[in-house]
Amino acid sequence: MNHRKIIIGCSGAFVVFAIVVIVVVWLFYSRFVQPLLGQREIPAELREPRTITGADFLARTEFFKLSESALTARSRSIGSINDVVVSKPDGNSPTEIVIAGNYGALFVDQDGANGRQVQYQLETEDERLGILHATTTRTIMGDIQIIDIEHDHVFEYLARGSIDGAAIFDSQGKRLWSYGKFTKEKTAIDDMAAGDVTGDGVDEFVVCWDGIELFDRYGTKKWREEIQYSASQVEIVDTDGDSNNEIIYSYMGDLVIRDRKGQIVKQVDMPFYLSRFALCVMPVGKKPGVLAVEDGFVWITDFNGHALVKFNAPLSEVDSTPYQTPVGEMRGTSVYKAKGIWVRLKKDEPEYLAVIAEFAATDRSLLYVFKASGEITYQEVLPDQCHSIAVLPNSNPNNPNELLIGGEKTIWRYTAH
Repeated sequence: MNHRKIIIGCSGAFVVFAIVVIVVVWLFYSRFVQPLLGQREIPAELREPRTITGADFLARTEFFKLSESALTARSRSIGSINDVVVSKPDGNSPTEIVIAGNYGALFVDQDGANGRQVQYQLETEDERLGILHATTTRTIMGDIQIIDIEHDHVFEYLARGSIDGAAIFDSQGKRLWSYGKFTKEKTAIDDMAAGDVTGDGVDEFVVCWDGIELFDRYGTKKWREEIQYSASQVEIVDTDGDSNNEIIYSYMGDLVIRDRKGQIVKQVDMPFYLSRFALCVMPVGKKPGVLAVEDGFVWITDFNGHALVKFNAPLSEVDSTPYQTPVGEMRGTSVYKAKGIWVRLKKDEPEYLAVIAEFAATDRSLLYVFKASGEITYQEVLPDQCHSIAVLPNSNPNNPNELLIGGEKTIWRYTAH
C-alpha cells in the first residue's frame, strides 16, 4: 500500500514537473524565439486591412513616414518605430513628438515635420572562431521605451530586454549601462522598467528574470529578491494612492505587488491570465489600472483584481491558423500585448478608450475605440505591427484632441468627423 502511494505520488509530481517545463518552454519560445522567426501566415480573418466599424466616426491620415534610408543603414537609421511620446513642457513651448526606434530616435513637430535625430550607441562585441574574426552589434534588446529619468522633459531611452539584454541610452544616444544578456550560464532578462521607486524624484530601474532586482540610475544594484519562476513583465506605479510607487509584475497569471524594499505586499488573483499588460490611467479620478486583452475582452482592472472595464474585443482571438511550436502543433492567433489611452475625440463628450492590440509575428494589429459604456465606435484591422499610441493635443484646449498610432514605419493621425 505504501509502495503504491509512493508510486502515485511520484507520478503526480512528474506530471506537475512536466507541465511546468512545457509552460516555461512555451513562455520562452513566445517571448524570445517566435518574434525572431519571421512572420507567421496571417489568419484569413485578419488578412484584409480594413475599417470594420466607424468609418463615419474617425478619419485616418498619414502623420509621419520613415524614409527608406531611415529604415535600412543602421548608422543613420532609427529602425522600426517602437514608441511615440507627445511632449509639451509648458504652455509656451511648442509641441514636440518623440519617435523611438530600434537604433535611434527622431523628433518631429505637431505637423509631422522632421527635426533632429539621435543614434543609440549600440554595444559591439568581437567574436573569434579560429582565424576568423567578426564584430557583432547587439540589437536584440526588446521594446524601446521613451523615459524621463529626472522628470525634466529631457528624454532617455530604455531597451527593455531580450537576448542581448537591456540597456539605457541618454538623450544623445550614449549608452549609460546595459545588463542581462543571454549567456551559456544564464538566460536573458525578461523585462526592465523605469520609475521612481525611492521617492527622490529620479527614476530607478527594476529587472525581472530569475529574481526581482532594483538598480539606481547608474546601474548599481540595490537589492535582489529571488523568485521561483520568471516574471513576464514588470512596471512601477502607485497602486494605493499614497503617492509612493510600488513594483508590480505578472507572475504565473497573477499580479504581484512589492514595496520599495522588495518585500511582497500582496499577490492578486486576476480575472484572466495576466502576462503582458500596460498601465492605463482612468479618466475619473485619474487612477492607473492594468490593461490587457485576454479571452476576447479588453480589460482594465484595479490593483486588487477588480474589473473596471470589460469590453468585447472582436477578432482578438482567431483560431483558424495552425503553426509549429517546441511542444507540437498549435492552432489559433490571439493578441500578444496591448496598450490603451483615454482621449477626448468629440467636443462636449466624455473621453473614449482607444486600444491598440498587437499580434506576435503577424503584420496586423487591431485598433478599437470604445465609448465609456463599452460600445465600439471604431474598429480597424491595421496593415502593420503597431507598438505605440499617443494623444495629440489640440492647440486650442477647448477643442477635441487627435489620436496617433505608430506602426513599424508609419504614424497615422485619427481625427473625429
